[in-house]
Amino acid sequence: MSTAFVTNAQFILRYDTRIVAECCSDTGTPVNDVPSNANLTQALVDASGQVLLYALKGGRYLEADLVALTGNALGALQWMVSVLAMHALRQRRGMNEETEDNEVEKVEKLLESLAKGDVVFGTPGAIEYSVAKSPSIDIQSISDNNFLRDSVRIFPQRRYTKDQY
Repeated sequence: MSTAFVTNAQFILRYDTRIVAECCSDTGTPVNDVPSNANLTQALVDASGQVLLYALKGGRYLEADLVALTGNALGALQWMVSVLAMHALRQRRGMNEETEDNEVEKVEKLLESLAKGDVVFGTPGAIEYSVAKSPSIDIQSISDNNFLRDSVRIFPQRRYTKDQY
């Protein structure tokens, strides 16, 4: 089984354990041991995979970059994974709440921005990749390529004058 970006223990710090216990249950009775629940673990792995797909799509990150995150960037990553995992847990139980859907929409928009490069995690590679680079054209390139400004007159001579009509 793959490793999630958020552990079960970190997840239950973000959500009420009683609600998570109900969402993880397959019997209708809340589970007793939420931190080691297989349904929660799978939801976190699936949500981590979703975030990873968006991060890889943009070409700015490797999985190792996301695993190495620390501080606030790690907190943002774990928040996104947690929101998606909680959404998956509620979906499997048939529970939909409007406020929860708004959070999922926020995460999905953020993931799209992550894939486009509008937002980046603070990894050195992503920061370097996001800085615009524009190569300059030197004099030798201009003369070698015979650019338009050097090959034609700016004000060409008229072909027809008033007297020719």
